[in-house]
Amino acid sequence: MKDFCRKWFSKEGLLNIFHSFAWIAVLVFIVDIVTKWVVQNNLVYDHNSVTLIDNFLYITLIHNTGASFGIGSSGELGWRIFWIIISFVLTGAIIFVFAKYFKKFSYTQRIALALMIGGAFGNLIDRTFYWQSTVGFDAVIDWIDFHFGSIDFAIFNIADACLVIGVLILVLVEIINLIKEVREKDKRGEYDIAPKELEKKQQNEEGKDK
Repeated sequence: MKDFCRKWFSKEGLLNIFHSFAWIAVLVFIVDIVTKWVVQNNLVYDHNSVTLIDNFLYITLIHNTGASFGIGSSGELGWRIFWIIISFVLTGAIIFVFAKYFKKFSYTQRIALALMIGGAFGNLIDRTFYWQSTVGFDAVIDWIDFHFGSIDFAIFNIADACLVIGVLILVLVEIINLIKEVREKDKRGEYDIAPKELEKKQQNEEGKDK
């Protein structure tokens, strides 16, 4: 017990926990669940909205039986089960990648994956456990409602937003890394050498290292 406390509750242990950014996943999950139920308990389903910013941002309660942003929301049981399975697979895959390549990831990539894990868990809970027979309604609680002039954007929730933001961060990081790699190759003059000559050069350099 002392070793456990020394490992995780020492200054070094707390810093390791902070730099893992796993706490972001927990925070996203809690905020998502709490905000959903605040809206659920205070608004009438698909009937009225609360205006936060006129002609731009509203709170509107809907129950989504499909994927994020209302995709595939047909209300059929078969599709509901399909999306539950997809949610389990997606959540498991993100956690696996986060754990397996944790040390290789930058802080930015860890934050992105933590956002995605929290969001995936938030919607997984709704999709799996919220049924008419248990809570009085079916599926995921969506409530964030954007309007851009005459365009009505899909209603979503905190979990959906964190999933999308996480993906966008990962894509942006990958693009930046590719640009850096291209610049480094350009500085080394690799683009000025024919592919066969470049291959020979790399083999010679590897032979010298050995």
